Amino acid sequence: MRIVPKGLSEKAEHLLRQVVILGEAYQREDVPRRILVKTTAVGEDEYEAVAEELLEAGLAEKVGGDYAGLRATSAGKERVRGPGN
Repeated sequence: MRIVPKGLSEKAEHLLRQVVILGEAYQREDVPRRILVKTTAVGEDEYEAVAEELLEAGLAEKVGGDYAGLRATSAGKERVRGPGN
């Protein structure tokens, strides 16, 4: 069983990890919504709510209107990679 840090849902943690990992893999900062929906447990119907959770926590920024993509902030990258990585 995975322990999720207080204040963020497990789906939001997973979405953030994918934003960081895919952002690096595609060598671009922002990851399109269609890719995130396909590669996470977050369905199209709940994507905006989970993305908003990351925005409110200061861990991601939205790119384009209607959450067309997400970009991890420095705090988001640090949360995924650990301090100093």
